[in-house]
Amino acid sequence: MSTVRVLCAMLVCARIAAAQSRVNCPSDAEDVRISALTSVMHYDSGELLPVLQTVLDRRDECSVALRRQVVLLLSRSRDTTRTDLLLKVARTDPSREVRSAAVQSLERVNGEKSAALLDSILFRSNDADMQEIAARALAQNASAGARTSLRRAAESTTLSLDIRVRALNELGATRRGVDEAAYLRDVFGKTSSPELREAAMRGVANQRTAESSSWLIGIARDRNQEIEVRRAALRYASQTLPSSGGFRATAGGMELKDFLALYDEFKGQPDLQVQLLETFGSRSEVAVTDKLLAVAKDEPNTELRRRAVQRLGQRRDPRVQQFLIDLVSK
Repeated sequence: MSTVRVLCAMLVCARIAAAQSRVNCPSDAEDVRISALTSVMHYDSGELLPVLQTVLDRRDECSVALRRQVVLLLSRSRDTTRTDLLLKVARTDPSREVRSAAVQSLERVNGEKSAALLDSILFRSNDADMQEIAARALAQNASAGARTSLRRAAESTTLSLDIRVRALNELGATRRGVDEAAYLRDVFGKTSSPELREAAMRGVANQRTAESSSWLIGIARDRNQEIEVRRAALRYASQTLPSSGGFRATAGGMELKDFLALYDEFKGQPDLQVQLLETFGSRSEVAVTDKLLAVAKDEPNTELRRRAVQRLGQRRDPRVQQFLIDLVSK
């Protein structure tokens, strides 16, 4: 039997043994302990801490649920010792389930100490799920070290593409201002990965600035970019428009009338016009209905006319109803 098969067999056996040992645990007794633990959490932290440490120091399979409950309760605690306890659990607990809960709980803990542990998980763990949890927790950490870790991950040549995209998504998921937007634009310019480039565009759009809108439209206009990149840029640029209800998503950014004008600007580039029609279909403004009617009536490209008619079919405008009836009656 090959070494790989032997290792796989050992792993399966270990999992079976762990499952069997968990099955043999007295669940009723553990449920009572968990209830008791929940009840004593309002006690003075000086009295409670030794009890929690005793529970967390256990290593048997039957206490996994109890240890995990302690971690969840600590994540809601304001006690100053919780960070050290969570860090210890994340590093040393033998149960992946408990370690994972501790890492997730660190999303609520700011500071360089927790960022350093999350960094070590992100770059040294072989568990993709744990790496994703660490990336998400780093995104919630306001420390400079956390942002640096995510940037290192996005630029890494050793981490998997999925993890790099995840890191870039986390960087762009919250609005961090000019520096973050500039970084995301820089990543877009440096990478050839379609997945990373799209993540960068998505993050820039999420910054909701006039500069973000202009940059994305610039990519859409750039004939040197691949057509799918240009289409994605248009899609994300549409997210910076004011909402149909009038909410201004981008201060000083592109207006709806400017976005509608892009359809004529991209004449002879049907892939981009198709993308615009898809965006128009999600808007309810009268100006959008006017544009779709104009395309449905006058567009020389049959496929584009057909798509405009499809988008119109979703609207309850008397003009649209009459147009469609007239079209069918011809």
